[in-house]
Amino acid sequence: MVILSFIIFTVLCSSQIPKVLCQDLLVTAYPKTVEGLVYEVLNFTVNVDQTESDNGVIFEEIFWEPTISFITPVNSDDGLAYTVKAGENITLQITSSIIGIFAIKFFAIDEFEEKIFLNSSFDIEVIVGRSKVAENILVNVMFSFGLGFALLIMGMEIEVDQILKAIKRPIGPAVGFCSQFLVMPPLAYFLGYLLLQTNYERLGLLLLGCCPGGVGSNFWTAMLGGDINLSVTMTFFSSIAAFAMTSFWIWFLGTPLVSESLPIPYKQLIIALISFAVPLAIGLWVRRVRPALAETIRTKIGRPIWLLCVLAMVIGGVVMNVFFFYLVTWRHLLAGVSLGFFGYAFGAGAALLARMERPQVIAVAIETAIQNGGIAVVVLNLTFPSPYSDMALLPILAFFFCSAGPFLFTLFAIRRLFDKIRGRENLPLNAKSGSNIHKMSFHQIRKEEERTEI
Repeated sequence: MVILSFIIFTVLCSSQIPKVLCQDLLVTAYPKTVEGLVYEVLNFTVNVDQTESDNGVIFEEIFWEPTISFITPVNSDDGLAYTVKAGENITLQITSSIIGIFAIKFFAIDEFEEKIFLNSSFDIEVIVGRSKVAENILVNVMFSFGLGFALLIMGMEIEVDQILKAIKRPIGPAVGFCSQFLVMPPLAYFLGYLLLQTNYERLGLLLLGCCPGGVGSNFWTAMLGGDINLSVTMTFFSSIAAFAMTSFWIWFLGTPLVSESLPIPYKQLIIALISFAVPLAIGLWVRRVRPALAETIRTKIGRPIWLLCVLAMVIGGVVMNVFFFYLVTWRHLLAGVSLGFFGYAFGAGAALLARMERPQVIAVAIETAIQNGGIAVVVLNLTFPSPYSDMALLPILAFFFCSAGPFLFTLFAIRRLFDKIRGRENLPLNAKSGSNIHKMSFHQIRKEEERTEI
């Protein structure tokens, strides 16, 4: 009886609330889609001829509001900026301080001061793209030089005989190849369909999973005590294999997601390979002809430079993609986190099954999970205009912000804390404890340098 009374009361109350229907309002809003860049003035026109609800209630004005607060009217100081009165035909001007795809919705206010939204057929789509500013190019150039210098120092850490050993018995590179190119692309495709809602977001996650290892994996391997020689070897060979494997997965899984053929980023792959190999080669050459100088540089400034680089990656990513923090949803976060942690888990598991040592396990796990996201960004920018390409970046940015930077920084801090507790200092990879051994090593290096000069 109580339930029946509640249902009757609800029906009676709801019948008293006026509902604004399409056939009752002659409201015209056009164009249905407005496009522009950040901070650019966008125009749309609203015409209100009749404002009567289905039960005869007369509305004297109609209101509009964006789906995000970063879209504001140009004359936002005017209290009537969001109001269109009956009988008016008015052109409204808005600006957006953030990129994205949003909507303008219309509503009336009933006698209970509640909003009654018109149905979605009245909505205006607002597409706001990224401004192409010269400052971004300058930042990218400076960032590239910084990474090149850090890679040069890393080249001084590399031991050629260890790389040759990995090539002659390529268990590590083979495990890395299978993890990167046979597991990560199908995993990214599956996670995209499971968690993401648009094809361009799914494509973004897939492209990340198809990319070869990047410079970031080498830095993090060095910072976390992994095998740098194996990490560099895996990155080099995966960059070469990407010409075939990345192209195949983009064609096989990526093309069905969009209505057009996807560009294969051969140019970006070549640039990535050259920008990776050349600084490392210079570092190897310096170590060969000036071993004492190389020893001093890598022990004094090597790790601080690497830490500075990974900090710059995180800070630069935040500054250039602020929109991420306003538009990201739990779906993007879960997709990015899942891809990263599954990559770490599978890479480490495969390395353990191959009976590798702890430094090699760290290198394979990081190399599997952390990809060269710049290649994915290039493909997205060539495929979609902004802001669609930026929306496709959301799961990629979620991966780097949640599974790479903060997560690995936490591991690095924990590792440093344990080293402090145990009273250990992070020594160079080929350094031994004890001052006598250090002195002997220095004299041996000095003699080798003098022999080279002769």
